[in-house]
Parts: sequence; structure tokens; C-alpha cells
Amino acid sequence: DIETFAGVACSGRMADALRLSNISQASPIQAEGIPVMMTGVNTILHSPTGSGKTLAFLVPVLARIQALQRRTQDGTQGAENEGAVTAGQVLVMVPSRELALQVAAEALNLGLGQGVEGGDGVHLIVGGTQSPEMQARQWRSSCAPLLVATPDRLLKVLQERDVQASEVLANLRVVVLDEVDRMLDSLGKYATSREVARRRRHPKKLVSVLEMIAEHHNERNLALQLVACSATVGRSIRRDLARIDDSWSMGSFEIVRASAQDYLSDD
Repeated sequence: DIETFAGVACSGRMADALRLSNISQASPIQAEGIPVMMTGVNTILHSPTGSGKTLAFLVPVLARIQALQRRTQDGTQGAENEGAVTAGQVLVMVPSRELALQVAAEALNLGLGQGVEGGDGVHLIVGGTQSPEMQARQWRSSCAPLLVATPDRLLKVLQERDVQASEVLANLRVVVLDEVDRMLDSLGKYATSREVARRRRHPKKLVSVLEMIAEHHNERNLALQLVACSATVGRSIRRDLARIDDSWSMGSFEIVRASAQDYLSDD
């Protein structure tokens, strides 16, 4: 039986899901990245496409939520500022609706939602489904600890009149930026002054959302962890992430790398 995965204790549902997916051991990025994420430090997961980065951030995130669920059910409190499961503790932002659906499905498959009052443990905010106004109302009433969203739609929802950003962002503990290179679209070293000026006038939607988080988060004085995932982590992306780091007054990133060579079999 799978009792632990990359050092993380697996719930019965998570262990069953890994077994049914024929996953018996962690991939290189999972083996290296999961223990780092579990410490709570800001992390960059850098490895090739298809190397298992989604599981590398979902396993520690879900393990944390499920541990809080058990404490809630047992009627026990965790460490100071840990408390019980509350809505919107984890935000995963992805560049597309399709990827958001995949991440949400994987989280539910791994057992998130069991023991969550009010239904599913995952709340989706993506385009092509409902109006931002309707999504804002549903978000306010959601009990889901995990929110998966695209930056453009999330920004529209946060700007709705009925949404108090300080209220819906107050419980955040982890923010994951999956395929961050696609969402940041960082300007390269040789960007022209005109390109730089245009970007300042029209920042990427991800940056706007992160600025709102920086402004409204931490009403409850909770520690906030930032995790960025990408197959390409060049100097321009590291520079943009460092700016986010500075604006949030957070610690520096721990970069975890796994190259294509790490995935070659010895057989």
C-alpha cells in the first residue's frame, strides 16, 4: 500500500488514486519539490512538460487541507493561526480553462471534497460557463478550500460590486501559479522602451490579481506561500517573480529543478 508519497502521508483516497494511476513512486520533480513545499517556503518548480509538476504541488497542498479537515472533525486545533478548514485557503491560477478543469479534476480524484461542508472541495472560476456576476455570488457562498481559476476571469469576478476582495482573499495560505511563463509573458532582455511602457500601462491580468492579493490578504495574519511552476524559467521570469516577492515582502524563492536527463531510465 502507498502510505507515503515523497515523504507525505497519504489519506486512503489519495493512496487509492495514486495506485489506480499506476504511480508507485515520485518522479524527480515530485521527490525534490514536495519536501521543499511542505516547509512552507516560496518555491519554483522547474521541470519539463509532462514531468509531474501538477502532482508535485497538489500532493502537499491537499495533504495540508486534509490534515486540517481531520483536526476539524476531531474537534482539535492545530498550531497557532492554523485553525480549521475554511473557504479559499489555496488559489491555483492557470493560463487556460482546459488546464483549470484538469487541475480541479485531479484534486477531486485525490480526495479533496471528502469531509468538506457544503459539497465539493474545489471551486472553479473560468470563462465560458457563467457571467462574472453569477460566479461572484457563487464564490461568496462556497465552502471549498481550493479555488482554481484563470487570471482574466478571476480579476473580473474580484472587480464585481458584490465582492469584497478583503473578505474572499483573507484566508489565503498558498498561491500556485501553474505554467507561470504563459501567464506572465515576461519581457525579454532586449525589450524596447515602447514595449516596456505598454506593459506598464496594460499589465498582465496575473500581475493585477497578485497586486490585489498583496493589498487585501492577511487580514488574519496568516503566512502566505507562493509556488510557481514552469517548464521554462528564464532570467526575465525570475526577475518578474522577484518583483512579486518584493511587493509581498516575502522571502526569496527556493528553485527546484529536474531536467529531462533526470527522467531517463537506467534500464
